[in-house]
Amino acid sequence: MKKMKAFYLFIVLAMVAVLIVVFSSMAQAQAVPDGFAGIPWGASRTTVEKAMAERYYPKDSTSKADVYIYNGEFAGYKGDLIFRFINNKFYEGNALFLWHEPNNWRIDQYFRELEVQLIKKYGNPHHRYPGTNEPWEPRSSSWTLKNSNTTIDLILHKQYEYKDPNPRSEPPAVTGNVNICYTNTTLQEQEEKRAKDKDL
Repeated sequence: MKKMKAFYLFIVLAMVAVLIVVFSSMAQAQAVPDGFAGIPWGASRTTVEKAMAERYYPKDSTSKADVYIYNGEFAGYKGDLIFRFINNKFYEGNALFLWHEPNNWRIDQYFRELEVQLIKKYGNPHHRYPGTNEPWEPRSSSWTLKNSNTTIDLILHKQYEYKDPNPRSEPPAVTGNVNICYTNTTLQEQEEKRAKDKDL
C-alpha cells in the first residue's frame, strides 16, 4: 500500500512539474514587445517625432526619410535611438551604444549587462554567435519572440573598434559599438506584400 501511495505521489509530482514547464514556456512565448522605446509598432513618422520631442531627444542630422535617429537613452544607457519605417509605419527599432568606442572592456560590460536583462525578460537566446579571437569579429545573441499573430526578431550585438594598418586587409576598419535591434518581422512582411500588391 505504501508503495502504491509513493508511486501515485511520484506521478502527481511529475505531472505538476510538466505543467509548470509547459505554462512557463507558454508565458515566455507570449512575452512579445508591443513596441520599442515606448513607441508602438506601426506608428507614423509624425508620432515618433512628437514622442521624441516630448522627451527632449534631439533628432540627428543624419536622419533620412525612412530612418530617424535621436540622441537619447534606452534601458538606462545613453545612446542613439534609430527608428526605421516602411510605408510610413514604424517596424524596426535600434538602440546604438558606445559608437566609436575604443575600450573593449566597456563594450563587454554593456553587452553583458544588457544580455542579462534580456535573458531575464525573454529567456535564453536561441542563437549565440561567439565570434573568434580576431578583433574585427562581431559577437551577438539573438531571440525570436512570437505570439499568435506577431514575430519579433531581437538581436544584441557587439563589435570592437579595429583599424588595420595594412591597406590590403579586409576589413580595413570596423567601429566599436553595442547595438540592440528589435524587428517586427510580421509588420515588415505585411507592408512589403501590401506595397507589391498595390504596384501589381
